[in-house]
Amino acid sequence: MNTRLTQVIVTSLFATVFTVGAGFISTNNALADSAVLGVTQISAVQTFATADNTFANGWKWVFDVTVPTNETVLNMKFADWASTLGNIPAGSNIQIYSAQSANAFDKDHAITITAAGAYSDPMYLLTTDLDSVKAGKQIQVTVEARVTTGSAGASYSTSYGIQSNLDTTAPVITLSGSSTVTVAAGSTYTDAGATALDNVDGNITSSIVTVNPVNTSILDAYVVTYNVSDVAGNPAIQVSRTVNVTSSDISLLTAAKLTAQGLIDANATESVTPGDHVVGSLATLTSANTAANATDASAQSVIDGQVSTLNAAISAYNAAIVI
Repeated sequence: MNTRLTQVIVTSLFATVFTVGAGFISTNNALADSAVLGVTQISAVQTFATADNTFANGWKWVFDVTVPTNETVLNMKFADWASTLGNIPAGSNIQIYSAQSANAFDKDHAITITAAGAYSDPMYLLTTDLDSVKAGKQIQVTVEARVTTGSAGASYSTSYGIQSNLDTTAPVITLSGSSTVTVAAGSTYTDAGATALDNVDGNITSSIVTVNPVNTSILDAYVVTYNVSDVAGNPAIQVSRTVNVTSSDISLLTAAKLTAQGLIDANATESVTPGDHVVGSLATLTSANTAANATDASAQSVIDGQVSTLNAAISAYNAAIVI
């Protein structure tokens, strides 16, 4: 973590109009390759302010900041504005943003300081570098302050802290479509894919690595996987989809799967609901079995065996083919 503290002085011209005193914070611009965090300049943009509780009519500065190249998370904090005639709370009255940020890129998406002395929510930095000649990454952070209604005209001062950190937040992959899909054997399978978002890099869907082993010519359950990492190397949690390749074609029943094939009616290959033949044959055998009970114990034994064989074949069929 890199941290820097300094102070900004604000003076007033009269009771309700304020101006910020000129001042600069300087660091060595001949930075080594392992650049450290530094505020190289603070430029006053709006030096007069009206005590009307609006950012539009408040103070405004631009901070030129050097950030280590591999650090993409920036936070700032501020103390309450203090004067001999009263204070202006920092909480809710100071906001920050940067065009080099992924999340706080303009005033409409600015990060608001929530309390004095507390670091702000993270500002995620893009890879943009405003001066590639200098070591590290050069960015600009805009700081706006509003003056609360009724604030007395006086000389106000505050201190600020700034810190930068490595990006340790992994991107998130979101599956498109269902997590389980069933497709018919022999058909063309088109995967619905997935999307990926990162807190710093934004939409990195194009970087997703998809492993798709689906072969619709072979009945099986396949797992399609999706993986991605952000620029900082943080890997997302892998997401997967199960694809079941099945068939409802009764003609795929083989003698090995249904040894009682001969008991199925002669129209076994006609276009009907696959289970009809199996269920119908079992009903026929059951009826025959009932008749045999009353007439011929030997015949009963034969039909009992056929019923048992058919039941086993049905179980095998159901396990191999989803109807």
